[in-house]
Amino acid sequence: MAGDKRIEFDNFAALTAAEAIPFIRKLFTQYLPSFKVSREYGVPSGYWIVVYVKNEIEISIESSRAYLEWILTIDNQIVNLKAIDPETKNILLASKFNVEYMVQLTKRVLHDRQ
Repeated sequence: MAGDKRIEFDNFAALTAAEAIPFIRKLFTQYLPSFKVSREYGVPSGYWIVVYVKNEIEISIESSRAYLEWILTIDNQIVNLKAIDPETKNILLASKFNVEYMVQLTKRVLHDRQ
């Protein structure tokens, strides 16, 4: 649409595992408190993964070499978040801004499905 403002994602400063895992914990406590951690793993070389679950919903967040991978699965079906919010195709790195944006998008998607 004309006049829409593009989101400026932070693709310059990725979080390390030591930064990402506690930051994501904080965001889930704030925005999606009913989800529980089923897996957390991080290594200093840059790879980390955090998986949250609630009933038949799984949210998998991971980064390898700074790139952000976000997978929302509901009833064993992957939800195409890029189709719901095409701006997310511009997310490259696992920065604080980008991770928080994806948490909020996930919360909106889950709320809309209720």
